[in-house]
Amino acid sequence: MIKKESSTPNGKLSPADIQPSTNLPDVDLSGTDLVSTDLTDINFYGADLSDTSLVDANLSATDVSNASLDGADLSDVDLSGADLSGVNLTSADLTEADLTDANLREAELTAADLTHITLTRANLSYAKLDRANLRYASHGLR
Repeated sequence: MIKKESSTPNGKLSPADIQPSTNLPDVDLSGTDLVSTDLTDINFYGADLSDTSLVDANLSATDVSNASLDGADLSDVDLSGADLSGVNLTSADLTEADLTDANLREAELTAADLTHITLTRANLSYAKLDRANLRYASHGLR
């Protein structure tokens, strides 16, 4: 397991420390700034990404299943084709995020901001959406 305190002198991983297709299960990246980072096809299974800033990041085809993204900023993020099953997104900001073909089975989305989110063909089976803001969400149903 990669510990954030051992990665750099300031105790945080930088975007340069993380490359696409990396295996980082159970990593602690809480509070890290990963704005506009390419995180394509990374395994973040069970990772702690709470309070992380991922604005405009590319997480397409990424595995963040069973991870904690509680309070994370995921606005304008690309999560198309991502596995978010069992993820904790409580109070997360997913404004204008693209979750096309994403798996959100059993995801915790309580009080999440899903304004202008794209959910085309997303799997929301058993997801918890209590108090989530789905204003202007695009679900792709015709």
